[in-house]
Amino acid sequence: MLTRLLLFLGILAAMLVVAATTAGARPTSVAACNPGRLQSFNTYHDGWAQPSDGGVVGGVYSLIENEEPYVAPYSLATTGWVMLAKYQAAKWSQVGWYWTGTASHTFLQVWDGTTDVTRTTDPPTAFPGSTYYTALYDPATSRFTFQVGGLAWPYSGYYVQQSWSPNEGEIFGEIQNYDSQMPGTVSNPMDTSDAHYYHYGYWTEFAGTPYSDNSSLWPYASGGSPLTHLAVWDSGCA
Repeated sequence: MLTRLLLFLGILAAMLVVAATTAGARPTSVAACNPGRLQSFNTYHDGWAQPSDGGVVGGVYSLIENEEPYVAPYSLATTGWVMLAKYQAAKWSQVGWYWTGTASHTFLQVWDGTTDVTRTTDPPTAFPGSTYYTALYDPATSRFTFQVGGLAWPYSGYYVQQSWSPNEGEIFGEIQNYDSQMPGTVSNPMDTSDAHYYHYGYWTEFAGTPYSDNSSLWPYASGGSPLTHLAVWDSGCA
């Protein structure tokens, strides 16, 4: 997973700006926090993944809290997203929020292992809030589609055609500098809730395997519904 996501750093620099959809509410007291680590330009992740047994995964969705964490100088952004991926291969399709440190966006990206097939972002929108992000795949047409807030995104009828099929769902927070703040704080983590994935013809609880590039710095914990809820945070931020 890490090898695949390292490619994300350079790709985000070329993103265009185009309207994010947020819903729900989150306390406005949640603020950016500098965790005080040394800078190191790399990608780091905290969240969970659900590899299938080899069958096609046709979708993944979650209600993710949009965040405004501290972004270290010279870093592109911090993100939170859902993803359909080819297990142990550099191929993915993702959608989520994207925070530069000064502006919030919604983004999608499809990567086929060699080429950045498409990327789209939305103009700034009011954070905080929570949004349903959904990545979908239709094996009959080999098309990837996306939903934000339950609506087709970036517009109705939009799709990306691919020659590969996903067999894993992922839901993660991501930073692109060791000194950036992973979404969430000790007292107010970033929630990924109501998480589900589509496998063998029906939606089921995500029940993923938690993963962190450093669980002492970027912990995680199940919420009240451990099959559908995981919270992540930066241990350097109270």
